[in-house]
Amino acid sequence: YGPYGYQPKLAPAVVFTVVYALLALVHLGLTVKSRQWWLIVLALGAGFETAGNALRIYGHFYATVTDPYIAMQVLVVVTPAFFAAIHFAILGKVLILFGRKFCFVPPKLIIPFFVTLDVASLAIQGGGSGIAATNEIRGRDPTSGANIVVGGLAVQLLGYCIFDFLAILFAFKAFPAGEPVAPPKLWNRKMKIGVIMAFISALLVLTRSCFRTGEMAEGWIGPVAQKEWLYYVFDATPVSAAVLILAIWHPSFYLP
Repeated sequence: YGPYGYQPKLAPAVVFTVVYALLALVHLGLTVKSRQWWLIVLALGAGFETAGNALRIYGHFYATVTDPYIAMQVLVVVTPAFFAAIHFAILGKVLILFGRKFCFVPPKLIIPFFVTLDVASLAIQGGGSGIAATNEIRGRDPTSGANIVVGGLAVQLLGYCIFDFLAILFAFKAFPAGEPVAPPKLWNRKMKIGVIMAFISALLVLTRSCFRTGEMAEGWIGPVAQKEWLYYVFDATPVSAAVLILAIWHPSFYLP
C-alpha cells in the first residue's frame, strides 16, 4: 500500500472532506459578515484541512503514489496551528478587554507572545515536514524530519499549556468564591459562553496535538501513522469538532 501502510477508506475521507469544506464556507461567510478579518484564518485552516482530506480520497485509488501522500501529511500535520492561533488570539483579546487585574502579565503582551510562539511552531513543523518529504522522495530515512516536526508540536503544546494556565487563572479571578467580579457589561452571557466554547475548542486541538506528537515520535511513516482509525479518532474528529464549535459560537458574537 505504499507510504500509507494501508488502502485509505473512501467513505470517511469523503465525509471529512465535505465537513471541512462546509466549515470553510461557514467561517468565510461569518468573517465577511462580521468584518473581523483576523478570523479569516479559520476559513483558511478549514480549507487546508479540506485539501488534506481530499488527498486521502485520491489515496484510496492510488495509495502507492508518494507525492500526494506527502502533501496530505504536510497539510494535516501543520494546519491546526492556524486554529491554535485563533484560540490564543481570543484569550489575548478577552484579557485586554478585562484588564490587568485578571492576568498576572500585561494583557497587551499576550497576543504578540502567542503569535510568535505559533509562528515558530508552524515554521518548525513546516520545515520538518519538508525535510521528511524530501528524504522520502529520495528514498532516504524521513526520521530526521519527523523529529523536527515533533519539536514544532512540542512548541505548540507549550503554547497550549500556557493558554490553559492563563484561561484557568482568568476563570478563578472572574469567579472568586462563585461570585463574579468582572464588569457586568463585559462579563455577560455571550462572553461567558464564548470563553467556555473557546476553551473546549482549544482542548480538542490540544488532544490532537498530543496524538500527533506521539505519532511523529514513532516516525513519519511509523506504526501509529499506519493505523488509519487513529487519524480519524484523534485528529479529524476532534479538529473538525473544534472548528465547528467556533462556528456555532463565533468569536465575533462576543468580541467587539
